[in-house]
Amino acid sequence: MVELINNDNERIDWDYWAGKMPRWTAFQAVRLMAALDPNRHADLSFRAC
Repeated sequence: MVELINNDNERIDWDYWAGKMPRWTAFQAVRLMAALDPNRHADLSFRAC
């Protein structure tokens, strides 16, 4: 459920990310651990868009 809330009601493509597992960056791993899709959440700053 958190995954859907954090990603605008869309699921993370776990098949894609599991296939890339050995090549994750710290940036990607931290976002996935927080149920954030790294492709959708490139910037975690609090700046207004």
